[in-house]
Amino acid sequence: MSKDSTEKILSFILKSHENIKTSAKVRLILAMAFPAMCAQVSQIMMHYIDASMVGALGPKESAAIGLVSSSIWLVGGICLAASAGFTVQVAQSIGAGRFVKARATAGLGFFCLLTLSLMLGVLCAAFSDRVPYLLGGTPDIAPMASSYFLVFMVTFPFVVLNMYTAGLLQADGNIKTPSILNICVCVLDVIFNYLFIFHTRHIEFAGFSVTIPGFGLGVTGAAVGTALAEAVVSTVMLWCLLIRNEHLHLRREKLRLSLMALLRAVRISLPIGLDHLATTGAMVASVAIVSVLGTTAIAAHSFAITAESFCYMIGYGTAHAGTAVIGQCVGAGRNDLARNFTLIITSVGVFFMSVAGVIMYITAPLLIGLLSPDPEIRELGTVILRIEAFAEPLYGASILIAGCVRGAGDTFVPGLLNSGSMWLIRIPLSVALAGTLGLQGVWGAMALELSVRGVLFILRLRSGKWLKCRQ
Repeated sequence: MSKDSTEKILSFILKSHENIKTSAKVRLILAMAFPAMCAQVSQIMMHYIDASMVGALGPKESAAIGLVSSSIWLVGGICLAASAGFTVQVAQSIGAGRFVKARATAGLGFFCLLTLSLMLGVLCAAFSDRVPYLLGGTPDIAPMASSYFLVFMVTFPFVVLNMYTAGLLQADGNIKTPSILNICVCVLDVIFNYLFIFHTRHIEFAGFSVTIPGFGLGVTGAAVGTALAEAVVSTVMLWCLLIRNEHLHLRREKLRLSLMALLRAVRISLPIGLDHLATTGAMVASVAIVSVLGTTAIAAHSFAITAESFCYMIGYGTAHAGTAVIGQCVGAGRNDLARNFTLIITSVGVFFMSVAGVIMYITAPLLIGLLSPDPEIRELGTVILRIEAFAEPLYGASILIAGCVRGAGDTFVPGLLNSGSMWLIRIPLSVALAGTLGLQGVWGAMALELSVRGVLFILRLRSGKWLKCRQ
């Protein structure tokens, strides 16, 4: 299905009062979810290639990036939550056919998110030299981690702009365009990384000598390459939205401050933001727990998270489609379709993540081996990745259900489930098991917590109360 056909089919289903075959709904979901899944996988490929390139420099360089990754997720999660506060409203307005309101809400979101990202970027950049030490980093890796964190934070508004613009296009049912452009981020990142990470080098190929230029910035070069890729693609994404999009173009719109829209955005995004702060804060705490286990453990932990992302980003891709579909269903007053689509989306996503979990278990040595040549890191990373594989189906259920119910405005209870399970189960168990089982104990605690979280979200879905939470 093309972009136009998926939008038309979704619009037809929302307006139709006839029974639509489940197979047609599944095809629609697959058509919307597949590009998003490809984009998510490409993003993980980008991080995978980044880690592989930096891993070639040595385990200390890899550990430097792994040390601050969770802090980057923490800051990014704040803006992701704020973005959801506006994109959910836009999706519901489009479902109700209120396009002027959708454009006004989108414009307000641009103003708020750019302001927020600039403030966070400046604040984090100012403290970039202290963050690695606060996380338990040692003097041999902290300066590299600080440099990486500084570059990322200085260019953070481009990342947020890309994130929000993609969310608006998805809210309109256009999953294909942002997915293709996010794949382009991956390609550009690889090119820029080669230029900025490594020194100028000569390669012999088929009797010819090719000179590849490079700046030799090492870990810092990885951040510069990613920043440039995000800047280029965010500009193109913005053009697609403001000029090409039929419903959300802002060419003739004036920025209007709607207190009601702003308050509603806060009500939607605040629980998501607190959830991200709590869960990502728990990830930071996990890094602190792992950091005392040594450089090898830090690197293996970071590489295993990158490798596992292949599984759960498939779920996140499907969940993005779910937020858009459920948002439009609720906006159109079709709670029956919202409930039915949520069941379909969850089933489809859990199936894909279960298959990915099996593949991850089998290919764990290869996945870790591609990231690091160090035998100790490869052995430890393989063990913990196989532990995590057993949690993927229920972890997928929590991701997918959270994405769907978010479209209905249900963010408070999912936030409690996410953060509560992290802090009440994962962190205490990790502390208890790290001393005796090492990194395997930390990942065993993680797998158990994710499974419990999945069960809790399934119970939330079955209750039906999420349909009564429209903000």
